[in-house]
Amino acid sequence: MIAFKNGTHIHLHPALIKAYTALRKSRLVLWIKFLVIGACIYVLHSRLNAFDFRPDFLYKYPDLGKILFFFLLLAGINFFLDVYLWAIISGGKRKNRLRLSHYARHHLISMSLGFITPNNLGEYGGKMRQFNAPTSKIKGFLLAFHFRTVKTVARNLIGLAAVIWLYTTDRLPYLTTWQIGLLALFVSVYALFYVFLEDLLPLISSFSIQGKNYFQLFLRIRFSLIQKTKWTLVSSIKFLIYVVQLTLLLKVSEQDIGLLELMANVCFYYSLASYLPTILAFDPIVKGAAGILMLRHLGLNDWIVLTSVTMVWVTNVAFPSIVGSFLWLRKKKPTHL
Repeated sequence: MIAFKNGTHIHLHPALIKAYTALRKSRLVLWIKFLVIGACIYVLHSRLNAFDFRPDFLYKYPDLGKILFFFLLLAGINFFLDVYLWAIISGGKRKNRLRLSHYARHHLISMSLGFITPNNLGEYGGKMRQFNAPTSKIKGFLLAFHFRTVKTVARNLIGLAAVIWLYTTDRLPYLTTWQIGLLALFVSVYALFYVFLEDLLPLISSFSIQGKNYFQLFLRIRFSLIQKTKWTLVSSIKFLIYVVQLTLLLKVSEQDIGLLELMANVCFYYSLASYLPTILAFDPIVKGAAGILMLRHLGLNDWIVLTSVTMVWVTNVAFPSIVGSFLWLRKKKPTHL
């Protein structure tokens, strides 16, 4: 149980408590994250030049209103697709699904809980709270895993396609053939892991947590390749919206770069930077430093890269998490996850 000063209590599922305790004891992961954050702060300090500071780059553009409107519209579509993806994963068949507002509420709360917990553990708890029965909550954990994994698969595939195109057209100077081959191998193994996930679950079905075997319940849940393909397509569109948002902001300030080349570089940047270990609150620092390093061959202004990455993060991650925290705090009764 987690208690807060306002009297609110959260009762976590035993499986989550066990996982959370293990994460707390594993200080190595935390130290790695702090080292990454420290390295990114050093990169920002060394790369950002005070004389190049241009926070007003958007104001100098004549169609500022149209740009911001389109940017916010894309953020809204991205959120809708996120909710829709969770609805089709957790809601099952169309006739059994509830209204999208039901899934949106749980998704917002899970985002806020993931924001304040290590390794986004709270997001799994937030997704599990959508279900009532204990066995259904275990199912919710697996569905949340599918929700996060399918987005990673889509991001990997699009990023790999972008890298191959950039390399074959001589637009990616800092990668070699064997490095791209290694990336292709990793993406392929990850995708195959997801496709055959149900066949791999029996390998862990004998493990128990606090004397209870929760993984046996996973064996009853199977999804077809058609379902996973549909989820991957939705996730791909969602990821491309991120790419278009950042590309739009970068293109406004740098008109000389080709649109397709810029989009491909942003695809590769986002797909690779998502694997950097960090704390979600410091995500703009880590992603901003990674963007400065990975996009420097395009001649982009470092401040513009950092500002643009932060704007995309605020509209798609921070703002929904804040809304979700208000929805969660409105509940007067103890919340059972």
